[in-house]
Formats: sequence, structure tokens, C-alpha cells
Amino acid sequence: MFRSFVIICCVVLLAACNSQKKAAFEQNQSNIYQPSVLSIRPEYSVFHTSDTLSQLMIKLDLAEILFNQANPENELQAMLRFQYNLVDITSNNNNKEVSDSLTTVKKLVKQQGSDVIIASLNIHAQTGKVYLLNIEVFDMLRNSGQKSFVVIDKTSAYTSQNFRVMIAGSNMPLFRSYIPDVDSVKILLRKNVDRLYIKYARDNTTLALPPFSSQTEPAFVFAADSSWVLPYSTDKVYHFPYKGFYLIQTDSTQSAGLFLSGYDKSYPMVKEVASMISPLEYLSTSEEFRKIKEADDPKLALDNFWLKMGDNVAVSREMIRVFYNRMFYANLYFSSYKPGWKTDRGMIYMVFGPPSYIKKTANAETWEYNIKEEASNLTIKFIKAASPYSFNHYIMQRSDEYTPYWRMAIDSWRSGRVFTLEE
Repeated sequence: MFRSFVIICCVVLLAACNSQKKAAFEQNQSNIYQPSVLSIRPEYSVFHTSDTLSQLMIKLDLAEILFNQANPENELQAMLRFQYNLVDITSNNNNKEVSDSLTTVKKLVKQQGSDVIIASLNIHAQTGKVYLLNIEVFDMLRNSGQKSFVVIDKTSAYTSQNFRVMIAGSNMPLFRSYIPDVDSVKILLRKNVDRLYIKYARDNTTLALPPFSSQTEPAFVFAADSSWVLPYSTDKVYHFPYKGFYLIQTDSTQSAGLFLSGYDKSYPMVKEVASMISPLEYLSTSEEFRKIKEADDPKLALDNFWLKMGDNVAVSREMIRVFYNRMFYANLYFSSYKPGWKTDRGMIYMVFGPPSYIKKTANAETWEYNIKEEASNLTIKFIKAASPYSFNHYIMQRSDEYTPYWRMAIDSWRSGRVFTLEE
């Protein structure tokens, strides 16, 4: 179950916002990909409600928020501060001038049966423009928060932010680009239409290239294998049961639309044997991987692969636990128009482990690993890819300097040792 509230906003002085904005760019944000670290991890969804307003929905897990009873009401309460700066980047991606800002504080009272809160902010955004929203959700009792960058794209009436997907049977918006295990959703639109155009494509995306590769990731092109038309109604429940990609459009002559991915029913969790075999391509030789894929009993071949690397059952179980746990979080954090484990960030996260330092900017993430016995850290930079299908796809800046680290990691896994680059 979840509760929702709409935040009543108050505008603060621009100078105060700017002074806190500088601190946001400099802080270490590695906790966003460290599931063992208790930290607030908001999720965001944008829906354009008019030519001048866009609604930002914020999903918060109550387990990540600190509540206490040190208040006159003797209730379990939390205090959250929401603050953002809005920058117009329509003609200049590097623009820093703030066009709008806001700070508001909300008191929450914890109630039984609730595990998620959905907050809502109205953002003043004009049609025809692209904005970058630098937003912070701050837990005032824990004295920690999370800063994020959210793109608000109002250049077209046909792009994904003109759709709001709701999980059927609830009022919960869909905050991620993959279809939930129920595969049943409702769709809200800004435009009044009487039909939806659905295009479907099989998932032919490729595995992430090695970090030292001189090749370039091929551009993702949505090539429909089939298409159909469905009547539109806000009350209609839509089903997307097949694995692959869906492009949902209100105008079939346009290239833009709502992009959704369909994976295993358990995604982002890893339960299916086929899903457990595919990422072994990072660790195995080509011949080993071919034999596992072609085996009469894939489950037995999978077990034998891990037993051979671990040399005994206990070690193999621990390797399996860590590797597929990392795969789950790679899917959770890095899904784009690829499943998370296939992306560059997913590959590094699974093989090297989570980094000790992350710096996020509007268009990049820089990961650092503090390697013992070396004078300097290993730095890996990921650049956000411009794509009509995802705001969450990043391309690694590859280099020969990563070769010894990659080989060290693969040798470790293949020798029965869970690899963490910072060991």
C-alpha cells in the first residue's frame, strides 16, 4: 500500500538556492548505488499537464526515511525538505542560469500499512523548451539527502513525458521504463485521442563492450517487428505480455512516443535460468559460453560452471549470491533501452563491484575506485547518451588503461574469489 500527498510549495531567495547548488555538485554520491548503505533514494516521473506546467512525481520508500517520536505529539514523524533549481538548456546544455527555484518542507506522520509515499510538485516549464531540474530530497532528521538531475523535455507533444503510465488496480504511477510483472497498465495522456499506435520489436541489444575495447557501442534504432492499433480510454487496461520493446504513440507519423521494455516477469530480480546464463559472457570464454547455451540441461551446465570456478559448493554459492545480487541492482539502477546488466555501468558494477566515489553532473557520472597499494584512484567516466528512448543510458569512455584491471577481475572470478576492485 502507499499514501500520496501534494506538496504546498514556497519560493525562497535565489541566492540561497545557488549556494546549496554548488555543494550538490561536489558531494560523493556513491551511496545511490550502495544498497547496504541506508540512504534515501527517490525515483522521479514527469508528466506534462499543460503548455506551462509539468508535474513531477516523487516516489519515496519509507524504510529509507528516519522517523522518531521526539515531538510534542509523540508521533512517529519525519521531516523532509524538497528543493530544486530549474535551468533552461534548450539552446545551451552548459547553461547554469537558474530560471526557477523552490524549497519546501513537509512533515510526515508514519502510519501502519504504508511503505511508499508519492509526492507531487508542479514545475513551471514552457512548451518548446528543454529543462534540467537539479533536485534534492533531504531527510532533516538523518541530516542526509539525495540530489538528482531530471530532464524535462517539452519540445514535442508526442514524447514519453506526455504519457503517464499507471499500474492497473492501483493509483501507483510507473516510475521505471520496464513493464511491471502484472503486465497490465492504464495510460493517461495530455492529448485527447481515440486510439493508440503500438509498435513492438524484439530485444536485439548487444552486450556491453569490454572497458578497453576500441569499438563503439552501436546506436540503438527501434525497428518494429509488428504493429497494431488499440482504442484509447483512460479506463482501459492495456496488456504488454511479450519480452521485447514497445513504442506507444498517439501519432504514428511521428518518431517519438512512450518506450517500454518487457523482460522476465521477475525482472529486475534474477530467477530464470536463461537470465542467469546470459551475463556469464562477461566471465567465460567464448567456447564455455557456447556450450552452456547449447547444453541439453542448461541448469546443470550453469551449476557446473560455477562449481568449476568455485572448486567447492560453499565457495560457489557465495560467488553466485554476490554475482546475481549485483546483477539485480544493475537491473534496478541502470535499465535504459537495454536491461541494466547489459549496459556499461551494469557491466562495471557487476564485475568490479560498486565504486567508493561517484560524482554526478547533468551529463555524466564519474566513478572512482580506491585501489590499495596504488598511489592514485582508478577513474571511470560515463557520458549520458542522447536518446529519445531513455534518459538513463550512459556510455563508458573506454581506454587501454583498464585492461590490467579487467583481466585481474576476470582471473579473480575464475579462480573462485568474489572480486571487489578496492580489495
